[in-house]
Amino acid sequence: MEATTIIEKKERTFWLGVRDTFPIVASGFFDGIVYAVIARQIGLSWGETVALSLLVNGASSQFAALGLMKLGILGWPVILSTLLINARHIIYGLSLGPYLKGEGKGKLLLGSVSLSDETYGVNIHRFKRYGGDSSYFLGSATIDYTLWQLSVMTGATIGQFTFDTHAVGLDFAFLATFIGLLMLQLGTRTAWGCMLLVGIVSTLAQIYGGPILAAFLGSITAMVWGGWKGE
Repeated sequence: MEATTIIEKKERTFWLGVRDTFPIVASGFFDGIVYAVIARQIGLSWGETVALSLLVNGASSQFAALGLMKLGILGWPVILSTLLINARHIIYGLSLGPYLKGEGKGKLLLGSVSLSDETYGVNIHRFKRYGGDSSYFLGSATIDYTLWQLSVMTGATIGQFTFDTHAVGLDFAFLATFIGLLMLQLGTRTAWGCMLLVGIVSTLAQIYGGPILAAFLGSITAMVWGGWKGE
């Protein structure tokens, strides 16, 4: 009876993770469509577009890779930019780690496949209030990964038809998703200070070095600020 109760509790927690994450990742559904449409329009096949998403699963780095490919830049610059941009996931893992001590490594490894900006934002917001739970983390990761891949497949299918994503406003979906994630975290002066500082650093880096440098320095700045402030 006790084992059954534990299983039922984990199932409820799993679906709670799905429920809490769904609104945010659903708003990012159009991000995947935009990525896939751009990928098809620069010459990637349906399979290549989907495979890049399945294996990398990092929206920002995927867009950066497409930008380089569009310029005819291939090979190590694409790999390096992907590593630099996705390096923020290491910091996400370090931040979530203390809340998931004692959890099964298999579950954590499975969930880490979809450790994204969205799932991190939802999970850290809950864990700070109620403590860590791998079932919640897995539910959050599952809905995020599933919807993202479905959006990419949808975009890859319609991407063969040429149309301007900016003209129909799809490019704003990416920005709207991150605004929502940011608002979840702005509960303290430390968070507000971090937002302002990262905003300044990222803007200057964007002006003088481009989006890859902006993403990298912005992530490092946030990490240093959080370490200094003890969060």
